[in-house]
Amino acid sequence: MFSINAFTCTFYEENLCIVIINWTYFFLGVYCYPECGFMRRFIYKLQQFFYGRNGTDGLNLFLMIISVVLLTVSMFIDNYIADSILSTSALLLIVLQLLRSFSRNLYKRRRENAVFMSVIYRIKGFFSLRKRKWKERKTHRYKKCPACKAQLRFPKNKGKIQVTCPKCGKKFTTKV
Repeated sequence: MFSINAFTCTFYEENLCIVIINWTYFFLGVYCYPECGFMRRFIYKLQQFFYGRNGTDGLNLFLMIISVVLLTVSMFIDNYIADSILSTSALLLIVLQLLRSFSRNLYKRRRENAVFMSVIYRIKGFFSLRKRKWKERKTHRYKKCPACKAQLRFPKNKGKIQVTCPKCGKKFTTKV
């Protein structure tokens, strides 16, 4: 018997051996009772295969989301050429994701993920600063330091003030 729900997968053999595989990202843990001979060997082989491999990371998750979006969009397009282009690009993204997941070159995959995450953090930082500026628009003003271009926050309606930038240490006067 084989049953699947959202987070676990349970196998029942003839001697009532139960194996639970946790499906958060990939394999977080595999638990097996000692009565399972075949399943224990199978799980051991899986663990040996995944040892030293990259697994999933932020870039793989992004590739998966993009491929699902492309496949969903391609279902609703009537044009054969556009549909085939979207489906093929989604398939290529899935293949790239699998190649990155099974790669043993951890240094390159981690470097790729670090570059991707730095871009994502810059984008998130841009929008969170805009959100914070909008939220505090009645009580604070934001100005840039003339030397290092860092965003500085000042209380509103203080007139001319002498400011020292906490990032670079430059002193300047600004009107708030």
